[in-house]
Amino acid sequence: MRILRFNPDIDKKPHFVSYRVPEIARATVLDALIGIYTEIDSALAFRYSCRYHKCGLCSCMVNGRAKCTCMVKVRNNMELRPLAGLPVLRDLVVDRRFVLDFDYQYQIYIAEKEISEGLEALIATPYYHHLSSCKECLCCLSHCPKYNFETAPYSGPYFYVKLAQLHFDPRNKIDRLTQAQALGISKCADCGKCYCPYGIKIFQCAIQPLLGL
Repeated sequence: MRILRFNPDIDKKPHFVSYRVPEIARATVLDALIGIYTEIDSALAFRYSCRYHKCGLCSCMVNGRAKCTCMVKVRNNMELRPLAGLPVLRDLVVDRRFVLDFDYQYQIYIAEKEISEGLEALIATPYYHHLSSCKECLCCLSHCPKYNFETAPYSGPYFYVKLAQLHFDPRNKIDRLTQAQALGISKCADCGKCYCPYGIKIFQCAIQPLLGL
């Protein structure tokens, strides 16, 4: 297993380090990373929480494709990199603070006084429940051919999923269509290449409704 390593405190540029991990039946890439950290190299930086497909924190590039490492089985000669197109803090860890900045700036939540309103209608909104399976792994941003963190950090499929969740929430009082337009969703109209490791139909269930299609 080759892992792209980078510690800004000591490294001038990223470099690959190869590791040999034991072959264990049904082991995931995350299992291998934990094994490397525990048994071989405790300086390896990566993120995870639940280990069971629920948190989305363990995502990185696996053989060139954005994946959650807890969902991928270990194979020989794998290559791991941090999520493409996102700011890297160290090794496989990307800086996720821009997600919180977005949540605050665009009020990606239901106001406290409105939380208890419209619950009956909410239960009957299938698009809302489908979009709510988003685990915030950010794989969709790495896969998106039009996303560019440097020029437009809040303009990409993850953010449109979050806006669409609220658009379909009957308790929501903010115009999410206008927000989506301000974030450049029109550039997605002719794309349809959205990808989600959890199976969310981003283009059909988030982008098209926000475009009014």
